[in-house]
Amino acid sequence: MILYAFLLVFISGRELLLDVKDFVGDQRAGIDTIVAYLKPPASRVLGWVSMVASVAIVMARVEGIGRVFFLITLGSLGVCLVIYLNNERKGLAWSRITLLCGVLGAVFSV
Repeated sequence: MILYAFLLVFISGRELLLDVKDFVGDQRAGIDTIVAYLKPPASRVLGWVSMVASVAIVMARVEGIGRVFFLITLGSLGVCLVIYLNNERKGLAWSRITLLCGVLGAVFSV
């Protein structure tokens, strides 16, 4: 059960980063997401910390092939962060691979 909770935290962090990317357009359309209240810099930090922490905690709790997938997920997330720092859109696009690795880790950990 805890595995799915942390997967939810990861997805929420990623969605927060997607909202940061769309913040200007959302503001023009009169849509207030959580980013409007936290502001983009804090939202970025919260999004990345949520994703990294959720993967690291799950990786420490599982064993076997699941742990290997979560280790790959954590490495992939690091690559995404480096890409994100240079290009927000590309970093988020690459995070789909990270999400897939995490889902595979969850599947093999159950």
